[in-house]
Amino acid sequence: MSLVAATGVLVLAGCASSSTAAPAPSTITLDPLDAAPYVGKPCDLLRTDHVAQLQLVAPGTPEPGAGGPVCRWASTRPGRPSFTAGVDPGHGLADLYRQRAEHPYFSPTTIAGYPAVDTGEAPAAQDGRCAVEVGVADHSLIIVGAGPGATSSPAPPDPCLEANRVATAIVGQLNAGSP
Repeated sequence: MSLVAATGVLVLAGCASSSTAAPAPSTITLDPLDAAPYVGKPCDLLRTDHVAQLQLVAPGTPEPGAGGPVCRWASTRPGRPSFTAGVDPGHGLADLYRQRAEHPYFSPTTIAGYPAVDTGEAPAAQDGRCAVEVGVADHSLIIVGAGPGATSSPAPPDPCLEANRVATAIVGQLNAGSP
């Protein structure tokens, strides 16, 4: 009987440790990417050919964002999300993890090998919005948001998957060093 009780305690201890928050990556292990040139020019984060491949309306529209300028792109396909993208040059993933409690939805992921977090006000399935924050350098984030498009569809796509797809294109462009 005591073996069964001990096994139950070990199983419960294992469950408790797996549900605790993962620590933030302390540093970026891949080569840091220089996103600074895009801080004031967020629409340059995606080249025109990438905008077309992602089926977005070109050109993007610059607009003010909570953390600085962002670019907004609408989808060319009905029912697909619209996107915003920008650079946060003063914060890194460690800052994001410290503010984890401010994000009701917080799901670590990777984008093109770089550590990232999908965040939102609620799980994406509930409100149709998601942001992915990609650590491209120790103190620099690329932030891509996906939200409901101009028209809705009966089965809207997962906004986190869509934001991750756009973020992957942006990181690829930064990795290639092409403005």
